[in-house]
Amino acid sequence: MEQEMAGMPMAPQKRSIKKLIIKIALVIVVFVLALWLGVSWFSGGAVAVSDAFISNVQNLKAPEAYALFTKQAADTVTPEDFKTIVDRVGPILNGTPKNVGKQIGTDASTGAQSTVTYEIAGSDNLTYLLTITLAKEDGAWKILSFESKQK
Repeated sequence: MEQEMAGMPMAPQKRSIKKLIIKIALVIVVFVLALWLGVSWFSGGAVAVSDAFISNVQNLKAPEAYALFTKQAADTVTPEDFKTIVDRVGPILNGTPKNVGKQIGTDASTGAQSTVTYEIAGSDNLTYLLTITLAKEDGAWKILSFESKQK
């Protein structure tokens, strides 16, 4: 009180600094949670399609997997050539797919895009990273490309 009377400001209270730090931390947590939920919600359909694609490849169902391609992807490989790939790769990728990453964004040529990455154990005792890029086509997620490489 004597400091206030003498015209000198009082020292800031420690509680107000704590409250400010708590508010900032709360805002950061809410922002990160909203971002995570947004990516999960927007990419949920893409993950379902990529899950179906992997399941079809693992079960040697080439026509079903091929049906999930965008027009652009289907133009790069014939159904017969894709069946050859599935017949070769399907038996190797026999482990349970583990989703290890997903991204969503836009591309100037294809519009909305999502990339989903999986780890899959192989029958050859190696672990593979399978990256599937999807694009929205006619309102539905479709496979634009896929890549498999050893981890």
